Amino acid sequence: VSPTNGPTEGGFDVIITGRNFGRMKHHPQPYIGGSPCTKTTWISDSVIKCIAPEGHGSNKNVVVWVGEQHSDVENNYFK
Repeated sequence: VSPTNGPTEGGFDVIITGRNFGRMKHHPQPYIGGSPCTKTTWISDSVIKCIAPEGHGSNKNVVVWVGEQHSDVENNYFK
């Protein structure tokens, strides 16, 4: 996850790298601390970009849903 932190009002780009994000038609949906990112852009099977949601606090878990499956990004917290 890059960057690993940002302003609490959100609205900035977040790049998430991983694997098995599927194809563009699968519409992966990332969440930071349980809040959905907005305007998600599929770049490849291993990279997606989204606009960070508003949020407060630290050590927010990042989860990406692809279809009916989701995966935690272990040890990659948004701080």
